[in-house]
Amino acid sequence: DITYSDINLTLIDPADDAPAEEREMTLVTPAYNIISAAVSNSAAYDLIYSGNADGKLSVTAADGSAVVSDRAVTAGTKVTMPVSLTEGSNKFRISFTPNSDYRPNEYSKLSSYETVTYEFTVTYKSVRGDQKTIYVAPEGSAGAAGSKENPVDIYTAVKYAKAGQMIVLKGGVYNLTSTIKVERGIDGTKEQMIYLIADPSDSQRPVFDFNRACAGIIFAGDYWYCQGFDVTNTQDTQKGIQISGSNCVFDNIQAYHNGNTGIQVSRYLTTDEREDWPSNDLILNCTSYGNADIGYEDADGFAAKLTVGDGIVFDGCISYNNADDGWDLFAKVETGPIGSVTIKNCVAYGNGYLEDGTDAGNGNGFKMGGSSITGYHTLINSVAFGNKAKGIDSNSCPDIQVKQSTSFNNESYNVAFYTNAGSKTDFGATGILSYRTKNLTQQEQLKLLQEEATIRTTMNYFWNETKQESTNSEGNVGKRIPGL
Repeated sequence: DITYSDINLTLIDPADDAPAEEREMTLVTPAYNIISAAVSNSAAYDLIYSGNADGKLSVTAADGSAVVSDRAVTAGTKVTMPVSLTEGSNKFRISFTPNSDYRPNEYSKLSSYETVTYEFTVTYKSVRGDQKTIYVAPEGSAGAAGSKENPVDIYTAVKYAKAGQMIVLKGGVYNLTSTIKVERGIDGTKEQMIYLIADPSDSQRPVFDFNRACAGIIFAGDYWYCQGFDVTNTQDTQKGIQISGSNCVFDNIQAYHNGNTGIQVSRYLTTDEREDWPSNDLILNCTSYGNADIGYEDADGFAAKLTVGDGIVFDGCISYNNADDGWDLFAKVETGPIGSVTIKNCVAYGNGYLEDGTDAGNGNGFKMGGSSITGYHTLINSVAFGNKAKGIDSNSCPDIQVKQSTSFNNESYNVAFYTNAGSKTDFGATGILSYRTKNLTQQEQLKLLQEEATIRTTMNYFWNETKQESTNSEGNVGKRIPGL
């Protein structure tokens, strides 16, 4: 029981009330930025501006020539200005004047409407000129020639490599304390990719060890082919490899014991629009394991989530003993649907537990969506077993497609098809085998808002917790092969 006392109600005529107070305006700090890289591997360069106000933009080259003059631009819209660079440093003078009447919204304004002027320098150079091969070693230095006898360091090699060049990595441990970054615009082409590969004549794999100091490798360039190296020991919450470029191949890469997800595909800059999101990347025969953040909340083996374009493929990859999930294809309402991702010939096991048995994060095998957002992600010829939570999990995505895949002895549902939205589902399934020798009473999660017969078919064997057998739509029993 609640008792109230000493309550007074005072009525006042609106005409006698104090004047209404205006809502306080929020001040927004101006941000008028060049978002293209400060380095280039080509004389042809796109200088790209983006800002948070409407106004007039002027850009002048070092020789005084106008790149643009008083061009009208709108907030959040990129302005791309093709320019020609000379070898060495190229200075540009950027000047932006916001419109005096510009307001970000009804209750905000800029903290200053003064003209902002600054310089931006782009360095254009090459490593080894027209030579096709750049040699890199743990002991390499920035001023070296990049030859086999005089190798360059990894940072210089990836900063200026040109289309058609091959960066060859000597084996051994690269003790690093700063992130390796392939800037946007350091691109190969479809016909001449840039290669970053382990020396085929070396018996040791190259190992990039970041000593818990920073993020690992960020690839924002397009048309790169990477092969045969390891990435480990990134800082807590920092990914091993972030793939933010398009049309790239990552082959036989190992990512382990990093402070966040081993290999993740996602956008480069927070200002990137959907057309800038990474697309058409192939992650081939890669392994990601033992990745864990301190909170055991976010470190997956592989991820393609939040800001991903079409055509991302994982083929022949293995993910195990990561703190969170084996694969994470999460989407959220704020950024909307991501492109359809394909996972094939892959294995996810033991996720949610670390290699030493530590009980860590959620631990799904293949987590294939989020926020009840459409994705039409596809899982083909893959296996999930012994994960702490679910094996194959739609994670509320209403339309994942699963083909010829097996889920075995996961601690929660072997297969989970469901959505939290009221709209119809469009799951596809053929050749699913769900089987158990443990937790025999654990059922599947098949919350279908579609015809049951499209999923419960003669080709799919789901675990029947009542019969404690794997059965298809006709009641036929899937038999376990002795010894497996």
